[in-house]
Amino acid sequence: MRHLTATLKTIAASWLLTVALIAAGLAIGPNLPPGPYLHGPGLAGQIIALDGVFYRSIATTGYHWNPAVGTKLGHGQNLAFFPAFPLILAALARLTPLTPALNAAASLILGLAGTAAFARLAKITSPPKQARLATLCFAAWPAITFFVMGYPAGLINLCAANCLFHAIQRRPLRAALWCGLGTAAAPQLVFIAFAFCLDLARSWLKTRPTPRAALTTIATGALSIWGLLAFMAYQEVTFRDPFAFLAAQHGFADLPSFLPHLRRLVSPAWYLFPLTYTHLAFTLALHHAGPPDRLRQNFVLAAQLLLTLLTIILTAAGIVRAATTARHPIIPLASFCLLLGYLWYVATGTFQMLCGPRMLFPAFALFLLLGATSRPRALLVFLSALSIASTAVIAAGYGII
Repeated sequence: MRHLTATLKTIAASWLLTVALIAAGLAIGPNLPPGPYLHGPGLAGQIIALDGVFYRSIATTGYHWNPAVGTKLGHGQNLAFFPAFPLILAALARLTPLTPALNAAASLILGLAGTAAFARLAKITSPPKQARLATLCFAAWPAITFFVMGYPAGLINLCAANCLFHAIQRRPLRAALWCGLGTAAAPQLVFIAFAFCLDLARSWLKTRPTPRAALTTIATGALSIWGLLAFMAYQEVTFRDPFAFLAAQHGFADLPSFLPHLRRLVSPAWYLFPLTYTHLAFTLALHHAGPPDRLRQNFVLAAQLLLTLLTIILTAAGIVRAATTARHPIIPLASFCLLLGYLWYVATGTFQMLCGPRMLFPAFALFLLLGATSRPRALLVFLSALSIASTAVIAAGYGII
């Protein structure tokens, strides 16, 4: 009972922290100099931005796909986005009008649910003090901004944390069901599903590797991507192409051919781009080379790139630490698969190292590492300041990806 009460207190504290940081950012944002992406109507309309607009369009008008246009860079269509979160929004729209405020509230509630799921996972993977700090760091992570931007970040965290929790508790069926739901929400869970399948295979080899057990393992592994398989079946029926969502990705990003791509992945110089871009942002500002709002947006992009570089470094450090100290190998394995997937599909593509804090949110080895810090107050202040700033600049009309 004492441990349950402590966990509930941690969850309550983390929820209050997240809501307070987001509220502070939303209060500060309208008082900042306006950015180049100021729209509306109202604050709620302003913060449902970028990918959030596409998720909203799926919920209200369904999927649209024209392969003649949608495969061209800069002409992205909403088929590139996964259906789980839009289905939740569509269900809400049947009960009440789907206003931007309701849209933001739905993603925030899922974000808080994901934090609670992480707190339960941290409890069984770390000592009590470290688990509490890891959860508070999770609640203050700068990507909480996306909890009110109409993104499925919270749903992704919820599915990932529950999948890993049940996998550690040796409940593979429940883990597979949660992971499968996550693969209908975002690509990140596909990489976690791969780690889950590897862990299933490891467990099969450690026990009696009978053919019947092998079939059970294969079936459970297939179940871990049931959401993605359902999405592909829908595309086959509707668009006569189960892989249309992959073609739709080309409307948003472009990847080089294999060998140049591989060189980028292993090139140290490629990962110095955030420093180069930051220098460029300062140079342009000093020479007043452009409209003031665009120059300020350059600094916002530079901050995102630097934060992503820091996130990659910390995630890698967390994976190494978890691999050597964790009792549960699936935690570092899932984080490694997610990090590698991010580096290959995003960091070495069109968007360089943007999106990192959000896309690496379910890399839980990162937060277990933060939970072991000797300077908890300084760390929480730092993360909280970043979260407030991220939310504020979105409310002011700047682009956070």
